[in-house]
Parts: sequence; C-alpha cells; structure tokens
Amino acid sequence: MRGKAVGLPLWCESTAFLVKQQIKPIDACRLDLFTGEEELREKYDMRIVVRILRIREEYNWFLSNPDAKDRQFVETVMSRHGINKTQAYSDLAIIKALLPMMSQPRLQSLRRWKKARTSSQLTRWWR
Repeated sequence: MRGKAVGLPLWCESTAFLVKQQIKPIDACRLDLFTGEEELREKYDMRIVVRILRIREEYNWFLSNPDAKDRQFVETVMSRHGINKTQAYSDLAIIKALLPMMSQPRLQSLRRWKKARTSSQLTRWWR
C-alpha cells in the first residue's frame, strides 16, 4: 500500500528522492526558459537541462530571424546542434508554442525594423 500512496512501486520508493523532477520539455521551457544554468541543473534532469539550453538558443535565433521559413530554421538547428530532423521540428513546435508569451506588438515592431533596415540598405545601394 505504501507504494500506491506515492504512485511508485515498492522497489523504487526508497530511491524516489534521487529522481529529479520529471516534466515535459515544453512545460520546463514555459517555466524556466531564461533561468540560469546552475538552477536548471538543480531542478531538472541533465537531459532536460540540455534541451532547455538548446531551445533558449533556438528561440533567440527565431526572434532575430522572424521572416525565416520553418525549413531554414530546421536546417540551421540540425547543423548547429547535430540533431535529427524530427528533434528539430519538435523544438520548433515548442518555440512556436512559446511565442504567444512574448507580446505581439514587440514581434510586429521587430518585423517592421527588419523590413525598414532592409529597405534602407537597398536605398543606400541605389544612390
């Protein structure tokens, strides 16, 4: 009965304190995307920590390249991190789920700035 109270079988109840918090990557990113690496290591399994850090970098790349296509994002992530296409698309899905966390006007102003920068560069080139 003791094992059922905590949701673990009796044989692993004694080692339950060794298991770090088990959480889905998207939930971990929602909670701690910009948390320091040391705090992440204390809170999560190393596999989750590595993925959060990778998604943080990919999130920043995605914000700095708002007009990039999904395929370009996936190719960039695969070459930078050496992961397969399925994992890259999974990371992209997490990033797209995190985007509403950022205020919409900021994303629009980022696109406007990028468009203005591109057009001003073209204007200088034509002069």
